[in-house]
Amino acid sequence: MLELSRKIDYRATTLRELVISGEMAAEDDCPLSERESSFAEVYSVEAEALCAAMLDAARRQSSWRQGVHAALTMLLHFAAERPAIANALFREVYVVGGPALEKREEIVGRLTAALESGSEAAEEAAIGIPHPARFVIGAVEGVIAGHLSRGQAERLPGVGPELTRFIIASFLGIEAAKELPVDA
Repeated sequence: MLELSRKIDYRATTLRELVISGEMAAEDDCPLSERESSFAEVYSVEAEALCAAMLDAARRQSSWRQGVHAALTMLLHFAAERPAIANALFREVYVVGGPALEKREEIVGRLTAALESGSEAAEEAAIGIPHPARFVIGAVEGVIAGHLSRGQAERLPGVGPELTRFIIASFLGIEAAKELPVDA
């Protein structure tokens, strides 16, 4: 693991990479709980930092719409620039489960609350479903996970304007989303 850690960012080391590098056998005796615990520690640090950066980016804006765009732009650039970490945050967490998945739910809860508290139409979402913030967060996660699984992380910043319009339209309607500049 130490040799592999020198080659790549320690926090980006995945169990799959350890197995591929020969540092750990697939049937290794390392208890699953230890691996879950290690992953959860790293996941917690990275997820907290990303969440804080997104919320900070949103808070610095003068409107909810601009805040959504700023937070989303920050997230997409993060995933494009650090795909190994993004892969752990958006894909591997579901495989590992346990405390990391619980932490993910906590983070999603905070992001959901931020989206809903900032939108003047959170209760009456344009898409007519309860909890539209959970819906759009799941959709954004799906877009990121899809790009990562196809090895296209570098393309993520390019989908920012379309995703921003999707989020705005989900809360405020299509007309409100059309008001955003094309390069928003």
